[in-house]
Amino acid sequence: MQEWTGKLAVITGAASGIGKGLAEKAAALGMNLVLADLDNSGLSQLQQELTAAHDIRVEMLRTDVSRPDDLQALAELAFGRFGSVDLLFNNAGVMMTGMTWEHNLRDWNWVMGVNLNGVVNGISSFLPRMMAQGTPARIINTGSIAGFLPSPTTSIYSASKRAVISLSETLQFELEMARSKVRVSVICPGAVATQIADADRNRPEAERPVEDATKKAMKEQLRQGIAASGMDPAELADMVFAAIAGDKFWIMPHPGYLPRIREEADAIARLENPVYTPLVDM
Repeated sequence: MQEWTGKLAVITGAASGIGKGLAEKAAALGMNLVLADLDNSGLSQLQQELTAAHDIRVEMLRTDVSRPDDLQALAELAFGRFGSVDLLFNNAGVMMTGMTWEHNLRDWNWVMGVNLNGVVNGISSFLPRMMAQGTPARIINTGSIAGFLPSPTTSIYSASKRAVISLSETLQFELEMARSKVRVSVICPGAVATQIADADRNRPEAERPVEDATKKAMKEQLRQGIAASGMDPAELADMVFAAIAGDKFWIMPHPGYLPRIREEADAIARLENPVYTPLVDM
C-alpha cells in the first residue's frame, strides 16, 4: 500500500506516545482517521489539532481496548462513517515493573487485558469486515523488543509482547492461506519517548499497587531512561509507514538489537540456558 490520500487509519492508544505519532503521520499523508483511547481529553485535543492542520476527517471514541464491546463500537463507528478500513493499528499498551512474585492476578489481568486482549479484540472486531472488503488492507500490532529480549522486572510486559509477536505471525500465515488481501505487520521498538512508565495513570485507582521507595525508584529510573534515549514517536512513525509501503511484516525501529536477537536464537538452538545480558541503547 503506497497511496494514502483519502484512505482510513484506525488507531488505538492514539492520545499520546506512539499512537499520537502515527496519527500525525497518517494525517500528514492525507489519511482520514478514527482515533481511540481512554484519555478522552487528549483525543479531543488531537482531533482539533489534526482537523485544523489538514483537510481530513477525524472521528474519535473513548475506548477501553480490553473490553470487546468497546472495540465493536469502534468498528461500527469506522465502518459506519467511512465504509471501509485500510489500516488498523492495534497500538494501545501499558506497562508495570516489579519482580514476578510481587504481581497479583489483577496486575496480570490489567497488562494482558490491554496489551494482548486489546489486539485480540481489535482483530475480532475489524478483520472479518476488512477481509470482506476485498481490497488491500493491513493490521499493524505494536509489540516490543522486550518480546524477544526480556529483562528482570518486566515479566508481565515482556510476556504480553511476546504473545503479540506470536499472534501476529500466526495471523499472517492464516491470511496467506485464506488468500486474503489483508496483511499484517508488527512493530517491535526499543525505548520510545512516551509516558509508558506512567501507564497506571489510566488504571482504576483502587487497583493501583502501593509503591514503596524501591518501586518508586525503579519507575523513576525507567522514566529517566526513556526521556534520555527514547526515540521520537514522529521518527518511529516515519519508519512504520515506510515499512507498510514496502509490505514489511517486521518493523524494527532499533536495528541495533538484531544481533542480540540472533545470539538469543542461536543459544536456544544449542539448548543453552538463558543468560541475562543487560540491554543498552542501540
